[in-house]
Amino acid sequence: MPENLLMMPPAGELVITREELPWPERAAELRIIDGYSLQLAADERAGAKDLIKQAHDRHDPICASAHKTWQLSLEDRKRDIDPLETAVRTHDRLIIDVDRLEKQRAADAQRKIEAAAYQRELEEREKQIEHVEQTGGTVGEVTSVAERPVTIPIAPAAVMATAQAPAKAVGISKVQDTWKGEVTAVWALMQFAVANNRRPLAALPPRDAAASGRLAASTKGVMEVPGVRFFDEVKVASTPKKARG
Repeated sequence: MPENLLMMPPAGELVITREELPWPERAAELRIIDGYSLQLAADERAGAKDLIKQAHDRHDPICASAHKTWQLSLEDRKRDIDPLETAVRTHDRLIIDVDRLEKQRAADAQRKIEAAAYQRELEEREKQIEHVEQTGGTVGEVTSVAERPVTIPIAPAAVMATAQAPAKAVGISKVQDTWKGEVTAVWALMQFAVANNRRPLAALPPRDAAASGRLAASTKGVMEVPGVRFFDEVKVASTPKKARG
């Protein structure tokens, strides 16, 4: 029986030889049971190694050339992009600084509005106390007016914009504030949470950036939590090119 046949089929049927099998299947079906099959394995392994070398000889020069071209393209792209990205970062810094200044001015103006409203409320309460006293009001009535909480009317938000620093600019969609949080000391956070009966804080995972971010977004840095660092990442969002038009 020929050694290169997998089987001897009945007459007239297709004969499949080892050489017709794909290389992985040829190796998988071989069983080393004697000196001949051991030599066959060695010969087929050597044949596969020879074909591997031929494939390397044929393809490696093309791959090397393509890799070199790719590296040169990366270097060219870096030379083109790096100065432009530096310029974008500089512009972003300037825009963010102006945005922060405008927000600070707006916050200062808002505080002045609220302080004035608070002062007016105090003066009005003093007049009411004086009126109660002059009209013979009792000590209890005077005390009731004096201890009444001061209510501040909701002041309209102050909008600050100057010709030098307009609130809007073509090409800039918005300056986006993204508050994030990072747990820096788990034990300090747990102690604070238990002491202040804030169980959700005690369960805040040290590496759960999403949970820390939600806490940061809800407080916007106003609330101080031991063991947690809040920080604001400010980014400039561009208007899509078609909308600049």
